[in-house]
Amino acid sequence: IAVFIGVALNQASFDENLSPWDTSAVTRTRAMFQGASQYDNGGAPLTFDTGSVTDMYLMFVNAQAFNQPIVFDTSRVTDMGSMFNGAAAFDQPLAFDVSRVVKLFPSSDDMFAMFDGTSLSDCNRRAIEDSLSVFPDWPYDWASYCPAPTAPTSASPTTGAAAADCTDAPTAAPFQPVLAMAGGNPGLANLT
Repeated sequence: IAVFIGVALNQASFDENLSPWDTSAVTRTRAMFQGASQYDNGGAPLTFDTGSVTDMYLMFVNAQAFNQPIVFDTSRVTDMGSMFNGAAAFDQPLAFDVSRVVKLFPSSDDMFAMFDGTSLSDCNRRAIEDSLSVFPDWPYDWASYCPAPTAPTSASPTTGAAAADCTDAPTAAPFQPVLAMAGGNPGLANLT
């Protein structure tokens, strides 16, 4: 399977750990978990090999329970629009490469509504702002949330003092490729 577009994963009660799947050939994950309101990857971090994926539009839209760390290579992704829209529980840090995300239409951007309807903490909003706002059409203005730590001072020479306590913002894990499983993907036979 090279394309996951709203496959059988959009069932409301679906919640299995999909990280062992070999997704190295997948190019589109559009609406993959759309409407899977109970999906939380079985309570485990979601680590897919997404190095070939170009389209993550609507990937977690309305996956209301999803709140797991994500380890994705997004270096080829061009569309992340509404990726987490309506994923009400989502509050995880992201270390995404958005260098190839493009603006397809003059009136929109391809990160449009990416986090609308999530429960991101203020400090996580700031961390995401600092990471993803390199995208020229970044649709959010979270720079004032949980100000970034200041540079070390003579009063605190080893660590900077933060203007606000940002201890609620977890740290994003860097992308690490997922190795393909010998014997294929468990559960894929059920999708055909």
